[in-house]
Amino acid sequence: MRILILILFAVQSSLASFEPRGEGPRIAALGGASLALRCDLWCVLSNPACPCAPSWALSVMHEPSPFGLKELSRSGFAVACSPQCGTFAVTGITFGFDLYRETTLGLSFGREIAPALRAGAGLRFDRLSISGYGSGWTFAADVGIHWAVTEGVDVGLAARNVNAPSIGRSHEMLPRTFGVGAAYAPIHGMLVALDCVKDTRFPPEFHFGCEYSPLNALALRVGTGRNPASLGAGVGIAADPIVLNYAFEQHPALGVSHRIGFDLRLGSE
Repeated sequence: MRILILILFAVQSSLASFEPRGEGPRIAALGGASLALRCDLWCVLSNPACPCAPSWALSVMHEPSPFGLKELSRSGFAVACSPQCGTFAVTGITFGFDLYRETTLGLSFGREIAPALRAGAGLRFDRLSISGYGSGWTFAADVGIHWAVTEGVDVGLAARNVNAPSIGRSHEMLPRTFGVGAAYAPIHGMLVALDCVKDTRFPPEFHFGCEYSPLNALALRVGTGRNPASLGAGVGIAADPIVLNYAFEQHPALGVSHRIGFDLRLGSE
């Protein structure tokens, strides 16, 4: 019975198979708003056009016991490099435990196609394994656009799972979503981000976050999401070339979850 409850809880907590959860601690603290952000490697999972790296960068994150259950742990890495032709990124995420596990490997590419306008595309390999039921896998494609409207205003558009992938013998459809986001820097050291994401099967989701940096080495973050409801907050501490990030999320029914990570960035922005 305990095993069955854990499997059902895993499916409920992930909202749907391979549902993105703002993997990086910074995005989690901003309530999941990420479609128009700059210089965050995890943004490529929501919008592959986002400018995310200097010459090269590495990011690692870990969510040890979401809502108090270590069986729902989530870990991942992201590596990106930006030669003159554009930005390449490789990502990997694992979620769950021996009885229920989701594994994702992704490759994305984004580049400038016009002044201040970037386009990107990503391809993911998604694998689902459930003990006693076997495993299945599929390939999924994402596309996006990032527009730096002015020095302090960015807009992002993205579509996830545009090839309508399905997984397993039951051909479960992965969620197809379309989103628009904006990021605005009203003053130096402050950033406000807002996303609206629509799953083709459900009402739209809204994600809102605010980041304030009183010092170059310190960033304070807070955010919220609707459908599903959530509250996030966190902090980033920079000691060049390393950035340490922490976030916690509060779910009204499930409780608190903590996420940690670090970035290593080398080269000029």
